[in-house]
Amino acid sequence: MKIAYATDLHGGKGLYERLFEEKADAVVIGGDILPNYVVGTEVGFETISNSEYFWLMAGNQRVFLEKYLVPRMERLKGKKEVYIMMGNDDFSCNLDILEDAERRGIVKLLYDKKKEKPKIHEISKDVFIAGYSYVPLTPFGIKDWEKFDRDEKPQRDCSFFGYKSSKNDKGCIISGVNLDTPACRKDTIAKDLENFVSDVGTERIEKMIVVIHSPPSNTVHDRAGFYEGWRHVGSIAIREFIEKYQPLLTLHGHIHESYSLTGEYKQNIGKTICVNPGTDKYNLYTVIFDPDNLSDMKIVVKKAKEIEEKPRGP
Repeated sequence: MKIAYATDLHGGKGLYERLFEEKADAVVIGGDILPNYVVGTEVGFETISNSEYFWLMAGNQRVFLEKYLVPRMERLKGKKEVYIMMGNDDFSCNLDILEDAERRGIVKLLYDKKKEKPKIHEISKDVFIAGYSYVPLTPFGIKDWEKFDRDEKPQRDCSFFGYKSSKNDKGCIISGVNLDTPACRKDTIAKDLENFVSDVGTERIEKMIVVIHSPPSNTVHDRAGFYEGWRHVGSIAIREFIEKYQPLLTLHGHIHESYSLTGEYKQNIGKTICVNPGTDKYNLYTVIFDPDNLSDMKIVVKKAKEIEEKPRGP
């Protein structure tokens, strides 16, 4: 079985086209799937609030899902499976579109936001796949998919204040939040991962591919660039989960530049192979592997396909 893994495509149609063209039995997309910007010079950015900007971004993401991504993935139905989840730059108010796509057999979601737990699928005989979208607190404004890593002071410079999305009959709502509360400090990534192990059992974890948007700490995968002072910014809780429970394979993203900085896309933690292919807007970085023969894993880099966009109205 041939699986193609990519992550952090951020709405790049040329990247998606290259990924979907890959000759593979299944495609796995590890979060940050939607545009993290607002298109249009008509928006007066200097006069709008952060909440208004994020409301526009959430709307842009919804249009991308409805008009491009879901219809494009539907064309793969019956040809290859698509496993997908959101990441920290994706507004969860738009998850209903992906949930509907799952009901229609177009995709398989790797994380269940309503139940707040990974969704488990058998991707190959006796090999399972599940996902986890949350990342440790960041300096950025979108907080739908952020949590304390562990019940202690964050390792990374971060902002407790930001914005979360929700949905009602009229559409997406953007609300300001403060994550520096006793309840938030108890609702950690470490706790979520322990609950996941309790649900599935340690023996099953060892046969599992776990897609975790954030990379583990102090690896080639969490090495950040200039704006983070060239530091390691990954999750201690995720590293401890991998060290303790040894899943078959973990697939990561979030830190775009790690591969370009280190030249390495995979690293072992014990017996577990951990992967982060990285990303940029000009090239698709795809890791190709067979879950039954991980020794043949490779990374393929291809230029993004040129997409001719239809002109926007007069």
